[in-house]
Amino acid sequence: MTVAQYEGLMFDLDGTLIDSAPDMWVAINRLLAEEGREPLALEDFRKVVSRGGAAMLGLAFPEADAEATQRRLPVFLGH
Repeated sequence: MTVAQYEGLMFDLDGTLIDSAPDMWVAINRLLAEEGREPLALEDFRKVVSRGGAAMLGLAFPEADAEATQRRLPVFLGH
């Protein structure tokens, strides 16, 4: 029996291999709903997905400072 050895594992979250925007969009809209806010349109959300969690949260909560964004980040990623 041959056992393959791997030295690393890569995740594609920027949409190069898979379109992850719809999944991330569902997560951000769940967070918005929990905070009593209106959902984002997928078309608007797609523009920031490849810039990371802080950018996605910045679109959803434009008034939030860096500290508030960092507090929301694990909640958002948990959805």
